[in-house]
Amino acid sequence: MDVPAGPIGYGTTFQVHTPIAADIASVVLVRPGAATHAFDMDQRLVGLSYTVGLGVLNVTAPPNGSIAPPGYYMLFILNAAGVPSVANFVQVF
Repeated sequence: MDVPAGPIGYGTTFQVHTPIAADIASVVLVRPGAATHAFDMDQRLVGLSYTVGLGVLNVTAPPNGSIAPPGYYMLFILNAAGVPSVANFVQVF
């Protein structure tokens, strides 16, 4: 999986290159948790819409900071069996 090297702006479309694009069932962002004193206030899962091309997914970033606050997220693609890829970190702003 190949993701953008730079930050991803709200509402923009970006490409994720993968040889199994036709087999992908979902694309998600997972914000890593920020645990303190037994509370984890920052973890979040955001599903993303996408279209499939030849070896590429055209993914639409979250629309605003209410859905996905600015920061770093793990980007996963999941195949039709629900098996996730190895995550890549991306910055959303």
